[in-house]
Amino acid sequence: MPEIQIIRELVLRESTEELCRLKAFFFATDEEKKNDEKNHDYLYSSNINKNVKIEGRGIEYCDAVEIPINVLKDIIERAEKVGANFIALDYHEDHGEYDIYALKSNRATKADISAMKRAKNKLVKEMKANQIKQLESTLKKLKGEEK
Repeated sequence: MPEIQIIRELVLRESTEELCRLKAFFFATDEEKKNDEKNHDYLYSSNINKNVKIEGRGIEYCDAVEIPINVLKDIIERAEKVGANFIALDYHEDHGEYDIYALKSNRATKADISAMKRAKNKLVKEMKANQIKQLESTLKKLKGEEK
């Protein structure tokens, strides 16, 4: 089987970080939201667990952030509008949120592969030239020719 190369372009990035803080907001009544604005802003605070008790049926504990379906649909629709054909979810175990990446991935053409090889070769050449320049400068310093 021939080697298949894929070109992947990030076209949209979202995070569920805010959803972690807004969880209670999705379940609050209009009156609770109004009172919240007047008082201590607890619906939006990162201390939300002090104000919301969650009990499960069939799932006693889930560390992952729950994403409302309508929010996820909106992200997917926006991703499709900018040309994405794949979604990647990256979970942050230490603070329970997701980064959502919308990607446009396609098989690379021969022209794409050639262009990538040329760009890589150019970069390697530039890096070597820079390294040679630095080594020559160091050599001059060691010989006492340069201060």
